Order: sequence, then structure tokens, then C-alpha cells
Amino acid sequence: MKYVFGHDFTGQMKYIKDLYQKLSNKFIKIAKPVYVDPVKQYHVYEKIKGKIYSPDMFPDNKNIHLQLGKYTGYIHKTTYPYYGNYYGAPVCQNKNNLEKALLRVIEIIIRNYWNGNDAVKGYQNAVSKSKISAAHYALIMPDISANQFIYSDNMDKIKGLIDLDAYIIGPKELELAVLELCIPNNECARYFKSGYEQYNTLPLLENDRPVYRYLFYLCDPNNPEGIESFLNRNIYYP
Repeated sequence: MKYVFGHDFTGQMKYIKDLYQKLSNKFIKIAKPVYVDPVKQYHVYEKIKGKIYSPDMFPDNKNIHLQLGKYTGYIHKTTYPYYGNYYGAPVCQNKNNLEKALLRVIEIIIRNYWNGNDAVKGYQNAVSKSKISAAHYALIMPDISANQFIYSDNMDKIKGLIDLDAYIIGPKELELAVLELCIPNNECARYFKSGYEQYNTLPLLENDRPVYRYLFYLCDPNNPEGIESFLNRNIYYP
């Protein structure tokens, strides 16, 4: 995220309370930062009562996905004319520059971590020809997964968002392509879309999905899942 979106932990530390304000909404409670130590670089958040859930995949519950869809669509309503971090100068406005930056980072990661893996390297050429949309930039969590939230005891409601570290201003297609991986089935995908589209139009993901999922896979060299499965499973939206 640092080399594409200019995001770093020091800047995030300094402006975490600003992010808390930007994420305020009526659907999911955001853990409020109550103390920031700029020297040792850690946050203390208010405690939100709820149940911790460790899998990446969201619970198989339609109410949770409706709630998540409303939250995501509402946050995506506020758009920005640039991509970058939320606390400093914009990185860039031109989506062509974003494409180049993404492909450059993909090339560096492959060279450093995947050079001996022909299966992973085999997708690089096809991905490099993809054209991302980047129609709207919004606040997004590019590594979104179920374990960044806490839940009600009977697992039918999200009680709070407790991980704010990775938020950036970026293409909403990025967050949605990753989030789609964490939706367990078609019914939950329909409820997420229903909630999302109460506040926003779900963008087309067909062109963007290969690039963002490929990058996300490359960032975890220890991922036990095969690259073909990762790129092609849980595709619910056009």
C-alpha cells in the first residue's frame, strides 16, 4: 500500500482520529481511538462488546451481509478526485498512473517472492493486459475480511469494526473484489448487493477483479490456496 497509495503507519497513527470521523455511520459502530502513543506507535481503542471471529469468510448470515452492504455502500458514497492516503497530499488523479504503479509493484513482488513459482508467474502477462476502471475513489479497506469486525453472540449482527489500520483512498472496485472473496454463498451475495445499492451503484468488477485479486494473492507468499482457485472462486457480480 505504501508504494502505490502512499500509506504508512506513522501517518496513519497521527491522523487515526480523523479517519474515525470519516467512517462514522449508522450501520456499524467504529471502534473509537482514545489514546495514541506517537513514540511507541500504538493505539488504544474503546472496548466494543461482542464475539471475535477468526475466519476471513464472513458468517453465513443474510442480516450480516445486508448490514455490511449498507455500511460499504454508504462509505463509498463519499468520493475523492484522487487516490492516495487520507491524511496527506493526494498521490495522483490519473488512473493510468494507478495502473502503472500497480503493475510495477506486482513485478517487484514477483521478483522478490515468487520468482520460482511458474504457476503464479504464469498469470502475470494476462493480468498486465487488464484495464482497471477506477471510476470512483473512496475510503476503502483493501484487506477487508470478516476478522476485522466483531459480532453479536448469536452471530446475526456486526457489533463493530475494530481494525482501521489499512484504510486508504482508492478505487472501490479494489475493496469489492477482495470482499467478494469473503462472501460465503449466492444468498449472502444478494443481500450484500441489496444493502449496498440502497446507497450506491455496485460497479462492474469483471475488468478490475483479476488485477486486484492477483495483487492481493501476491502479498501473502504463505497462502496455501492455489492461484487459480483464488482468482476464480466466489465470483458473484459481473
